Amino acid sequence: MSVSPKVRYPERPNERRGDHLILLHGRDENGVWFHNPSGIAPHQADAYLLFATMTRFYAGRGMTLRWVC
Repeated sequence: MSVSPKVRYPERPNERRGDHLILLHGRDENGVWFHNPSGIAPHQADAYLLFATMTRFYAGRGMTLRWVC
């Protein structure tokens, strides 16, 4: 999904959305798990953010990948 690069620091304000790709790989009723290759721990590998927080960064664009055997 396309998010702001500022997703590396979710506690900071964000002025824009998009321009950076992350891999969303899980969700529950409150938020999402993702991998951000250029992120900073703890918001890099298997990071979790609440929907309300992620929405601040999300550009409304993404793609779905499906494994077919």
